Amino acid sequence: MRAQCSTTGYVALEDLAAVYGLSSGVVHPTSIEGFGYGLEVLACGVPFITSNLPGVLESVGGIAWTVTPNDVPAIEKAMGDVLLKPELCREMREKGLARAAKYSYSVVAGRLASLYERQGFLAKAIAALTQALRLSYSEGVARDLARLLETEGHTRDAIDVLHQIASATTRPQIRAGILAEVVRLNPGSAGPRVALAKDMIEAVDTPGALREYRVAASLLRREGKADLL
Repeated sequence: MRAQCSTTGYVALEDLAAVYGLSSGVVHPTSIEGFGYGLEVLACGVPFITSNLPGVLESVGGIAWTVTPNDVPAIEKAMGDVLLKPELCREMREKGLARAAKYSYSVVAGRLASLYERQGFLAKAIAALTQALRLSYSEGVARDLARLLETEGHTRDAIDVLHQIASATTRPQIRAGILAEVVRLNPGSAGPRVALAKDMIEAVDTPGALREYRVAASLLRREGKADLL
């Protein structure tokens, strides 16, 4: 058996998802972990065998194969299921991805920020959303962050976040809505108005789009930048 096994040693965090993804399953019947344990494995779409401790069950119960730590026959049976029952593995994989999505950076940060906001701790709410945005981009998180930044009077920062959203989406309707917010916060800026007008025209040809384009054109001509039209 030892001849068929290899030891990787420490696996860097940035490589861990790849290692999980290449495996048929992950076996770790822990005796000490608590809530949250195993979610990273589920997020990689990999079958997971772990222990039936209360804290672990809160995270992965009903999704992972759970056994009593050190129960070798139970662990052996679970490993057999992972290797020999592809349909069951496919079902558990889909459920695991759905469970992990409920605890993504954006979801958890949104809940935490909402709690902070309700208690009046806007600076902490902004910090939570900012950190989440650095780790994993989410349009919803970015919108909430821009809203709170505006509330706190950080208009320039709010505009920067809105530009980040606009750059990340390929949908003209979404871009138009975001750029409309930029125009509202910075009405004297011609650039966002031009982009807004073009997106509005692409999304839906409306009188509002033409009006935005005319306003932008007037501002650009005033600034001597008519060549940008």
